[in-house]
Amino acid sequence: MTTVYVTHDQVEAMTMSDRMAILNSGAIQQVGTPAEIYDRPANTFVASFTGSPPMNLIPWDGRILGVRPERIQTTGFEGALSLPVTIGAVEFIGHEWLIHATHDNTPITMRCHEPGTASPGATTEWHVAAADARWF
Repeated sequence: MTTVYVTHDQVEAMTMSDRMAILNSGAIQQVGTPAEIYDRPANTFVASFTGSPPMNLIPWDGRILGVRPERIQTTGFEGALSLPVTIGAVEFIGHEWLIHATHDNTPITMRCHEPGTASPGATTEWHVAAADARWF
């Protein structure tokens, strides 16, 4: 049975649906499975609307690099994009940590299970695998 269910709660939409549509100002932005929409958002609106925290959107050589907070790594590796960052806050939320930083004045959040040596004011490099990068 096909059912149309309207909600502004993105978590509710992602857990209840087989397919979903993301609308902005009455215009459809993307239609797909929750996993497709989360992993491959069609545009920056969808990227910033889905996920909590949402996808990081970072200006990069005239484009926008989109990367999910859980896809950022602290260890460099061959072929990775490197982001010099300054740590702003380290937040323990029970089962994981959110580390908030900036790269060229752009806020970035990393989700991890251990904060390592992250501390406010520290500078470090974060890394993103090419396969985890979404370009807009």
